[in-house]
Amino acid sequence: MNFHIVILSATPGNLIACLKQIFLRETAATMNLKNVIVIDDGVGPETRKLFPGIQWIDAPKPFIFSRNVNLAARTAGTDIALVGDDVILQTHDGLSAMSKAVRIREDVGICTPAVVGMAHLHQAPQGGKTFRATAKNLAFVSVYIKKSTFDTVGPMDERFVGYGYDDDDYCVRVRNAGLQVGVYEGCIVTHRVEMSAFRKIPNEKFMQMYRDNEKLYKEKWKI
Repeated sequence: MNFHIVILSATPGNLIACLKQIFLRETAATMNLKNVIVIDDGVGPETRKLFPGIQWIDAPKPFIFSRNVNLAARTAGTDIALVGDDVILQTHDGLSAMSKAVRIREDVGICTPAVVGMAHLHQAPQGGKTFRATAKNLAFVSVYIKKSTFDTVGPMDERFVGYGYDDDDYCVRVRNAGLQVGVYEGCIVTHRVEMSAFRKIPNEKFMQMYRDNEKLYKEKWKI
């Protein structure tokens, strides 16, 4: 297994459902438990007992998505397949197939699986089985980031402490480095109705966090 599967989670119910499906669908995860990393933002010791053998990393406070992704990438030291805890893997060995397809492409920096549910429309399945490049940015509900991309582009920008635009920023940086961004149709995930902890934040606070990140993004890229 040439990559690590990474889940960021603060919600036991979401995490349990997510991990169960990964172990059901992904042969490589079952064979290499240490290649599964959970950045634990509060799921607690009882949930950890359900999945012995995988790597558990305590998340720093407060929760910052980009910081936790960077922590996972440093811990892994390999490519990472990030899977949101409110995401369910649908394709048998889909993450391994995506890894194989992306690793042989030196021109590809990052890609997401095809997403059923909440994501950008261009990330929805289009009936193919291969990598599909896109000029549009990707929502990181699930994303494959190559180690070579981290080495070339650098870590995600941890100044994005609110919600959103951290993934847009990274897509722009990857393209500026001459690498492609796209969707791998041979792996399908469902972004579930159940909300992640981040999406349960009261609406007024959530929208302020969104606007803060939007402002930073626009100022950074002079939009």
